[in-house]
Amino acid sequence: MAYVLNLVSSLAKREYYAENGEVEEDPRKAFDHTLKKLNDVLEDFFENKEFQLNLGLLAIAGENIHIAKLGKLKIFLARSGEIIDILNNVDLFQREVTAEKKFSNVVSGKIQEDDKLFALYPTRQLTAKEKSLKLSLVQNDQEKFLANLASIGQSAKNFSCCGFHIEIKKIKETEIPVRSAYAIPVAKLTAVEEPPPKTKKDLVSSADVSVVKRENIFEKIWRRLAPRRHLRRMPTGHSWKTITVVIVILLSGFLGVKSFFLKNNPESSAIDTAQDNIKLAEIKITQNEPDSARELLGLSLSSLSILGEGSKKIDEIKGKINSLLDRLDLVSAKQPVIFSSFSDANAVVNKVLISESGELLAVNPNKKVFKITGESQTETSPLPELISTAPAKDAAIYAGNLYVLEGRAIYKYSDAMTGGISKQLWLGGLTDSDPQNIAVDGLVYILSSDGTVVKYFKGKEESRINLNTKISLASKLIIGKDAPYLYVADFSNKKIRVFDKITGSLVMTYKTTSLEKFTDLALGDKILYLTSGDNKVWKLDLN
Repeated sequence: MAYVLNLVSSLAKREYYAENGEVEEDPRKAFDHTLKKLNDVLEDFFENKEFQLNLGLLAIAGENIHIAKLGKLKIFLARSGEIIDILNNVDLFQREVTAEKKFSNVVSGKIQEDDKLFALYPTRQLTAKEKSLKLSLVQNDQEKFLANLASIGQSAKNFSCCGFHIEIKKIKETEIPVRSAYAIPVAKLTAVEEPPPKTKKDLVSSADVSVVKRENIFEKIWRRLAPRRHLRRMPTGHSWKTITVVIVILLSGFLGVKSFFLKNNPESSAIDTAQDNIKLAEIKITQNEPDSARELLGLSLSSLSILGEGSKKIDEIKGKINSLLDRLDLVSAKQPVIFSSFSDANAVVNKVLISESGELLAVNPNKKVFKITGESQTETSPLPELISTAPAKDAAIYAGNLYVLEGRAIYKYSDAMTGGISKQLWLGGLTDSDPQNIAVDGLVYILSSDGTVVKYFKGKEESRINLNTKISLASKLIIGKDAPYLYVADFSNKKIRVFDKITGSLVMTYKTTSLEKFTDLALGDKILYLTSGDNKVWKLDLN
């Protein structure tokens, strides 16, 4: 991760201040150009879907400020005794959509004299102290603000802060006095007699001398080894000593070259990095920083996987990484077992859900619905068309109503399970970093890609928790009405993580390695039902 941050930082500064850049004429255009270059570089890293990066990029040019971010970032502006959340204030700062895949938005606005900015990565400790930090930002100058932040760090356990503070001041440049040219003393010139120029005959270029006088190293070696008469005249012992010395020199050079290529071998480099990351992850585990440890191990595992099936050494390191990840994830030994299997081997079940009456329903790609009772599968009435066609990033059914997450808004279709098609805005303007999943148990839960879960009741935020884990793009959040846990399915990595509904702490992880694929799950009465994209429905007993 340090390598990626250093790379991004160096590249951003180089591109923004490039000699042929436009920072002087059009800072915004230079900023957009920088984002495009960064997007091209980061694209390779984001091919690994587990790769996550929290990054803020800020440029101040005169009274203009331009900001872009990846992942989690907050920027507070203290102005005239008030705090302004720059990234969410649409009155003072404009958000423009760019063509870039990662840096998709640029926030722009004006800054003023005596403005104070504090940009930070919002960890749990900083979020808990956010109110006091805002007050300190308004009341104090930079020196006192940093002193206050340091005192918080000393009093809080495992406190960490990543951010920067900027004070906007007007500085008047000191005027440089202009001296008269007549007041500057002029050095006296003394004539120096020059030697007569050399004739063409006397002039020889250094390149000519080099070509004439320098000997090729291989010619020297050959002259030493060649069985010339003077070598034959030398004593036998001395001649063989000379040959031995030359052979040793050649052998040393060969070993040196071999060592150089071994050190620069991608496999060797990946192994060394993985071993270093394992040591660092073990330290993070002892410091109660599981998210950082998981990130280090995940990146190492990805880099080793790129090498393919390799040596025994690589397999050993992968085994150690997986062992540490299992330890971090509190992996259970339980595995899913087959609950029901369609007699037609070509049948495909890709979705499961629990009906209002508690029955398990399975849906195939043709939208046919089957009621599953053990080994019996009975075709039943199809689901309303809206259930499968409503535009949504994610959806959840509760009390016969359909709740959908669409963009940054939540919509509700009342009585959707009985044919209702009326669409109502339940809540708009979600400010979370990247709303990804929705679940309902009377409260509405929104899970973001950074692991934040926000609970809403009657359209208002009630509370939020942090799961301290990155959420895969291919994921699903489910919750039972009276269940004390949140279940997060990671379909890409074939895992189900169980979190405490109140605290957000990890309780357990189930690995579904016995499934060829993991495509969906539903929560029954103390049972999880899973599909594997074939003719089988699986169950995982939660007792």
